[in-house]
Amino acid sequence: MSAAEAIAKLQNLSTERASKVFALIEDLAELEELENAEDLKDARESLVEVEAARTPRLAAAKTAAHEMPAQPATVPYEQLRDEAGLGR
Repeated sequence: MSAAEAIAKLQNLSTERASKVFALIEDLAELEELENAEDLKDARESLVEVEAARTPRLAAAKTAAHEMPAQPATVPYEQLRDEAGLGR
C-alpha cells in the first residue's frame, strides 16, 4: 500500500478511530526509536569489548617490533668454530 492510499483510508475513518490509528503509529515510531537506541548501545559495548581484547595483543606486537637490541648479538670466533665442529 502506498502512502497516498494509506492517507486516503485514514481520511475515511471517524475522528475517534483515526486518533487511535495515529496513536498506534506514534507508539510504533517510539518503539522503533527505543530499539535503535538499544542496538546502538549494544554495538558500542561490543566495540569496547573487541578493542579491549585487541589492545593488549597489538601493544605486545608493537613493543616486540620496536625492541631492537642495542648491538647485534656477536659470538666469539672460537665459540662459533667449536659449535660448527671445526675446532682444533
